[in-house]
Amino acid sequence: MNFNGTTFAAGTPTTGHFRFNTWQLEYRYLMDDEGAFRWQLDGTLLVRDAEISVQQGPIESNDDNLGVVPLVGFGLQWDLHENLQAVIEGSALASPQSPAEDVFLGLRFAQGPHADISVGYRILEGGADNDDVYTFALFNHLAVGAHWNF
Repeated sequence: MNFNGTTFAAGTPTTGHFRFNTWQLEYRYLMDDEGAFRWQLDGTLLVRDAEISVQQGPIESNDDNLGVVPLVGFGLQWDLHENLQAVIEGSALASPQSPAEDVFLGLRFAQGPHADISVGYRILEGGADNDDVYTFALFNHLAVGAHWNF
Protein backbone atom coordinates (compact mmCIF):
# COMPACT_ATOMS: atom_id res chain seq x y z
CA MET A 1 0.00 0.00 0.00
CA ASN A 2 1.22 3.48 -0.82
CA PHE A 3 0.03 6.48 1.22
CA ASN A 4 1.33 10.01 0.78
CA GLY A 5 4.52 8.79 -0.92
CA THR A 6 5.29 6.15 1.74
CA THR A 7 5.07 2.42 1.01
CA PHE A 8 3.57 0.10 3.65
CA ALA A 9 3.88 -3.71 3.58
CA ALA A 10 0.80 -5.86 2.94
CA GLY A 11 -0.32 -8.26 5.68
CA THR A 12 1.37 -6.26 8.46
CA PRO A 13 -0.56 -4.66 11.36
CA THR A 14 -1.22 -1.04 10.41
CA THR A 15 -2.88 1.81 12.29
CA GLY A 16 -4.77 4.64 10.63
CA HIS A 17 -5.99 7.90 12.15
CA PHE A 18 -8.46 10.43 10.73
CA ARG A 19 -9.10 13.86 12.29
CA PHE A 20 -11.49 16.47 10.95
CA ASN A 21 -12.04 19.55 13.13
CA THR A 22 -14.18 22.46 11.99
CA TRP A 23 -14.96 25.97 13.17
CA GLN A 24 -17.65 28.20 11.68
CA LEU A 25 -18.17 31.94 11.44
CA GLU A 26 -21.71 32.85 10.31
CA TYR A 27 -23.56 35.98 9.34
CA ARG A 28 -27.34 35.51 9.55
CA TYR A 29 -29.95 37.75 8.00
CA LEU A 30 -33.50 37.36 9.29
CA MET A 31 -35.73 37.63 6.21
CA ASP A 32 -39.12 37.54 7.97
CA ASP A 33 -39.74 38.20 11.66
CA GLU A 34 -43.56 38.41 11.67
CA GLY A 35 -46.06 35.77 12.72
CA ALA A 36 -45.44 32.17 13.75
CA PHE A 37 -42.87 31.47 11.00
CA ARG A 38 -39.44 33.08 10.62
CA TRP A 39 -36.88 32.34 7.95
CA GLN A 40 -33.32 33.41 7.44
CA LEU A 41 -30.44 33.27 5.00
CA ASP A 42 -26.81 33.22 6.01
CA GLY A 43 -23.27 33.03 4.79
CA THR A 44 -20.75 30.84 6.58
CA LEU A 45 -16.99 30.50 6.50
CA LEU A 46 -16.09 26.99 7.64
CA VAL A 47 -12.49 26.50 8.69
CA ARG A 48 -11.45 22.87 8.46
CA ASP A 49 -8.39 21.30 10.04
CA ALA A 50 -7.95 17.76 8.69
CA GLU A 51 -5.30 15.08 9.09
CA ILE A 52 -4.91 11.49 7.91
CA SER A 53 -2.03 9.41 9.25
CA VAL A 54 -0.93 5.82 8.72
CA GLN A 55 1.59 3.99 10.92
CA GLN A 56 3.16 0.57 10.56
CA GLY A 57 5.75 -0.06 13.26
CA PRO A 58 8.38 2.70 12.96
CA ILE A 59 7.10 3.80 9.51
CA GLU A 60 4.60 6.67 9.62
CA SER A 61 3.15 9.11 7.11
CA ASN A 62 0.87 12.12 7.72
CA ASP A 63 -1.18 14.27 5.37
CA ASP A 64 -2.68 17.35 6.97
CA ASN A 65 -4.68 20.21 5.51
CA LEU A 66 -6.05 23.51 6.77
CA GLY A 67 -8.50 25.45 4.64
CA VAL A 68 -11.54 27.71 4.45
CA VAL A 69 -14.80 26.59 2.81
CA PRO A 70 -17.57 29.13 2.04
CA LEU A 71 -21.12 27.86 2.65
CA VAL A 72 -24.63 29.18 2.02
CA GLY A 73 -27.13 28.74 4.83
CA PHE A 74 -30.83 28.75 5.56
CA GLY A 75 -33.16 28.53 8.52
CA LEU A 76 -36.85 28.16 9.26
CA GLN A 77 -38.37 28.53 12.73
CA TRP A 78 -41.97 27.77 13.66
CA ASP A 79 -43.37 28.99 16.98
CA LEU A 80 -45.17 26.05 18.59
CA HIS A 81 -45.65 27.81 21.93
CA GLU A 82 -44.48 31.01 23.59
CA ASN A 83 -41.07 29.52 24.53
CA LEU A 84 -40.88 26.56 22.12
CA GLN A 85 -39.90 26.49 18.43
CA ALA A 86 -39.47 23.79 15.81
CA VAL A 87 -36.30 24.56 13.85
CA ILE A 88 -34.58 23.42 10.68
CA GLU A 89 -31.35 25.17 9.78
CA GLY A 90 -28.23 24.36 7.91
CA SER A 91 -25.35 25.32 5.68
CA ALA A 92 -24.25 23.60 2.51
CA LEU A 93 -22.30 23.93 -0.71
CA ALA A 94 -21.42 21.41 -3.36
CA SER A 95 -18.56 21.37 -5.83
CA PRO A 96 -17.12 18.55 -7.93
CA GLN A 97 -14.20 18.23 -5.48
CA SER A 98 -15.94 18.45 -2.11
CA PRO A 99 -19.53 18.65 -0.91
CA ALA A 100 -20.29 19.99 2.57
CA GLU A 101 -23.59 19.83 4.46
CA ASP A 102 -24.45 20.61 8.06
CA VAL A 103 -28.20 20.44 8.82
CA PHE A 104 -30.06 20.49 12.18
CA LEU A 105 -33.72 19.57 12.77
CA GLY A 106 -35.05 19.93 16.28
CA LEU A 107 -36.70 21.91 19.04
CA ARG A 108 -35.47 25.13 20.63
CA PHE A 109 -36.50 26.16 24.15
CA ALA A 110 -36.21 29.88 24.99
CA GLN A 111 -34.44 30.63 28.28
CA GLY A 112 -34.93 34.40 28.18
CA PRO A 113 -34.67 37.11 25.53
CA HIS A 114 -31.10 36.21 24.49
CA ALA A 115 -30.56 32.56 25.41
CA ASP A 116 -32.00 29.19 24.46
CA ILE A 117 -31.23 25.49 24.47
CA SER A 118 -31.91 23.05 21.65
CA VAL A 119 -32.23 19.32 21.12
CA GLY A 120 -32.61 17.46 17.83
CA TYR A 121 -31.01 15.54 14.98
CA ARG A 122 -27.93 16.76 13.12
CA ILE A 123 -26.35 15.45 9.93
CA LEU A 124 -22.87 16.52 8.87
CA GLU A 125 -21.18 15.45 5.63
CA GLY A 126 -18.00 16.48 3.93
CA GLY A 127 -15.01 15.22 2.06
CA ALA A 128 -12.55 15.75 -0.73
CA ASP A 129 -11.80 14.19 -4.08
CA ASN A 130 -8.65 15.72 -5.53
CA ASP A 131 -5.14 14.76 -6.65
CA ASP A 132 -3.92 14.40 -3.04
CA VAL A 133 -6.74 12.60 -1.24
CA TYR A 134 -10.09 10.89 -1.61
CA THR A 135 -12.09 10.89 1.62
CA PHE A 136 -15.70 11.36 2.62
CA ALA A 137 -17.44 11.21 5.98
CA LEU A 138 -21.09 11.24 7.02
CA PHE A 139 -22.02 11.77 10.67
CA ASN A 140 -25.55 11.85 12.07
CA HIS A 141 -26.32 12.15 15.75
CA LEU A 142 -28.45 13.54 18.53
CA ALA A 143 -27.43 17.15 19.12
CA VAL A 144 -27.88 19.24 22.26
CA GLY A 145 -26.85 22.87 22.24
CA ALA A 146 -26.95 26.21 24.02
CA HIS A 147 -27.16 29.53 22.15
CA TRP A 148 -26.57 33.12 23.11
CA ASN A 149 -27.96 35.75 20.73
CA PHE A 150 -26.67 39.31 20.68
